[in-house]
Amino acid sequence: MRQTVWQEPVLTCKEALELDRIVQAEYQLPSAILMENAGRSAAEHLFREFEGPWVVVAGKGNNGGDALVVARHLLLQGEREITILLASKDLGELAALHLSVLRKEGCRVIQFSEEKPTSLQVLKESTTLVDGIFGIGLRGTIRGEVSELVDLMNQSGKRIVSLDIPSGLGDEYLPGYPVVQAEETLSFEVLKQCLFWPESRTHCGRIHRLSAGFPPGSLSRFKTQVQRIHPGGIPHLIRYPEPWAYKNKRGHAAVFASSLGTTGAGLLAAEAVLRSGAGLVSLFADSSAYPLLASQSRSVMVKPMPPDISEGWAKAFSAVLVGPGWGREETRIPWLSKILSLPQRGVIDADGLSILKRILDREEKVDLSGWVLTPHPGEFCSLTDCSREEFERNPLPKAREFVSRYRCVLVLKGHVSYILAPDGRVGVYDGMNPILGTGGTGDVLAGMITGILAQGVDPFSAATAGVLLLGESAREAEKTYGYFLSQDLLSSISRVVLSYAEKSRNLR
Repeated sequence: MRQTVWQEPVLTCKEALELDRIVQAEYQLPSAILMENAGRSAAEHLFREFEGPWVVVAGKGNNGGDALVVARHLLLQGEREITILLASKDLGELAALHLSVLRKEGCRVIQFSEEKPTSLQVLKESTTLVDGIFGIGLRGTIRGEVSELVDLMNQSGKRIVSLDIPSGLGDEYLPGYPVVQAEETLSFEVLKQCLFWPESRTHCGRIHRLSAGFPPGSLSRFKTQVQRIHPGGIPHLIRYPEPWAYKNKRGHAAVFASSLGTTGAGLLAAEAVLRSGAGLVSLFADSSAYPLLASQSRSVMVKPMPPDISEGWAKAFSAVLVGPGWGREETRIPWLSKILSLPQRGVIDADGLSILKRILDREEKVDLSGWVLTPHPGEFCSLTDCSREEFERNPLPKAREFVSRYRCVLVLKGHVSYILAPDGRVGVYDGMNPILGTGGTGDVLAGMITGILAQGVDPFSAATAGVLLLGESAREAEKTYGYFLSQDLLSSISRVVLSYAEKSRNLR
């Protein structure tokens, strides 16, 4: 598994448990050392970012042991207002050892099932709760008195930090299960896929990856292709134009977008193509929308719809975008079918996805190789016949099935975005920026990916770069405008894309 500074492996809980077993069995690192490393890393983070009084909530497994090590290291940092709240009567051998040390140091220890009124009182008097009830070994859902404890923690209004994953999450998690609502999650050594599923992500707060002292070589045993991606990878994905490049050398994109009443979508997308580094863009419009678009455009070349779409006509273009504000009339179906037959590839978004769905329902074999599809959750569910419940729980199985069948690149947009390639690679972008939730930002993203494609970048890299660059551009726009409009992103895109493109020159 190839790792770089901008990609972090994301494992299932089952895989993470196997990794832990390998580290102990093959590297001869005992659980006691790994627990000590994890607890110390978490305590150092907590001491910097949070404050007491502390309530450390410990379960019976290794996650509870991690929490008790955290408490001991907080004591070493000089923290004295620490209460241990036991979620279970039975502790593992290591956890019991750490608990005995804490008792000797004078920590107050409360058993939840036997002292519920006292437990409620200490929760009220605390500032920070450390959640160490369940880790990645949980099967199914939390039940009984522990579920009651989770509810009390969530209702306390206190700052909650979960160790590894919020208690209640896991490979078998379903929306509606009891789960701790964390302000931060401190994931040890590797990130877990359940942290990023659409519904479960809302329980995790800020996610940090901390070291538990695993040997770097142990990760190479897992050939996971799921990676959390970071903006530091952008220079690896895009390019700065050669000194002798001119507008045609920088790429020419054809954009089929806009209809009467939705002209803004096409203009946003077309301008985003140029802001992302392409040299030319032609926006093809119906006769009803053409006058309005032409009057509003300067850098974008607005043209009537071509009389025919052929390979000869398409030679002028290096990428195609279909869909933003294009309309969903039946007459669009033959247009998209012709576009899909071209050797040039590109992006299908918005109305284009609705039209594509009708084509896929009618035809058994559709070649989408080289195309990038950019659905939001509703469009994704329609394309893949995924129920909303399946999507909220984990959209990856349906997404992988779709990408494998049609050989396309899929960008599933949301508070967590997924980029999937036909060869199995999955990029997870943990955006979590609600300010991007404004009309037109999807059109901008489609234009950005198209602009990067037009410059000769492969579809998966272009899609990944587009998602990352939009996130960075949104942060810049937010600094300037606060709540920004989609058109406010455009000037930020120009600055952000160029700054990363310049960095790419140093990697050649």
